[in-house]
Amino acid sequence: MDRVNPPYRLNNVLTATAFAIAAIQLLIVPIVLMPESGVEAAPLAGVIAVLLSLTTPFNRALLHEAIHGRLVRRRDLNVWFGRALAICSGISFDAIRLGHMTHHRFPRHALDRVDVIEAGTNRIAATVKFYFGLVGWLYVREILSALLMLLPRRVIYWVASRLLPDDEAMSLTLHGALRRGLDRRLSRIRLDSILVILVYGGGVLSIRRVVAGSARHHGVARPDRVAAGQCGALRHAGRHRRACA
Repeated sequence: MDRVNPPYRLNNVLTATAFAIAAIQLLIVPIVLMPESGVEAAPLAGVIAVLLSLTTPFNRALLHEAIHGRLVRRRDLNVWFGRALAICSGISFDAIRLGHMTHHRFPRHALDRVDVIEAGTNRIAATVKFYFGLVGWLYVREILSALLMLLPRRVIYWVASRLLPDDEAMSLTLHGALRRGLDRRLSRIRLDSILVILVYGGGVLSIRRVVAGSARHHGVARPDRVAAGQCGALRHAGRHRRACA
């Protein structure tokens, strides 16, 4: 691939595909398919969940291009598309960009060599830790790091000081990189983190509302209200007083 001229046309198509997948994941599946699904549709829901999870590397590859300014030709659109893709993934673009560019600026520091088993470390424990991060904890950590940015600066720096390596020189270097990055991008990171909460939190509330509306439409009421209504009818008929007491 030409390093000077990225395939912008192809990237445009792939980015549009990623946004279409996000629309399916965040809108069509929960709002259109889930309310009409019953227990019998559980296998289909599982297949859809697996297929959507397989799109994660695809989305992350596009995010990587955006981080390096190679997703689209215009620099401002590159940032906007990167932020939108990151929000759809539940993370903040500038937060992961800060971490990724630190990886390039200071490669193989203590937090950047999870594939290395340090001397004196239990080999089995290190292997389990590595694969645990590979299959999920890495993504959870990125989500938590974005949410961490909503806290006061002193809390962010305190958490960072607990995570940075013991090497004093490297710790000071990474801490300085963190401070410079937050000075430039903290407000935007916080805005994107709030948008993530709104997108996913709003999605959960919408699903609950749609499911409740679908239940009312099909004549399904809450069990406690059904029981109360039945007891009221029985009392009115003068029967089963003890059972409804």
